[in-house]
Amino acid sequence: VSLVRSGTAVMGTDYATVVSSLTIPAGQASIALAITPVDDGAVEGPETVVITVAATASVLPGASATATVTIVDND
Repeated sequence: VSLVRSGTAVMGTDYATVVSSLTIPAGQASIALAITPVDDGAVEGPETVVITVAATASVLPGASATATVTIVDND
């Protein structure tokens, strides 16, 4: 499946690079995707990472097609 990344956090600066597609094995309804924060040293408020499964001709995402993670600043 193709993934659309959005949110207020910047990939590569606020969190490690995330793949743009995943393969969900036959018979599984979901798969885990890790979002790894990067300690950038900047004083910032909470930032979000939003991952959405893109609709295609062969993929019809269900109600849980979008996941949001909030990165909280530690500086």
